[in-house]
Amino acid sequence: MPPVWHCTRSGKDRATAKGFAQRSGILGLMALSLDDLNELSAVQPLNAKEIETVAGFNTPPDWKPKLNADGTPAAPPGAGKMLLKVPGRVGIPVQMTLTDIEKKHHNTDERSNRVVAKDAEAP
Repeated sequence: MPPVWHCTRSGKDRATAKGFAQRSGILGLMALSLDDLNELSAVQPLNAKEIETVAGFNTPPDWKPKLNADGTPAAPPGAGKMLLKVPGRVGIPVQMTLTDIEKKHHNTDERSNRVVAKDAEAP
């Protein structure tokens, strides 16, 4: 998702959103584009390594889709990845994981419901 100020209609609302980002005690950054990260960095400074880390969250290691042991598609490459950023400090990359109960009751990834043949080829 782009910085929140892109989602506002008026210049006043955009200025308020940018001010909020400037005053935030902590930011949680998930899979943003380089353009979005550079724009955000003008409001809340990020170093080159932090930008590279967040921009790379959704970069798959290869073209072949990964499967779980039961044949369901594995989570997307950026699932659960976040950079916690406190202004003036180095960002901390974290990997969030779901508990078994959360996995059972909170599935927002429809791909997880499909079973793929083990010998399926990547498109």
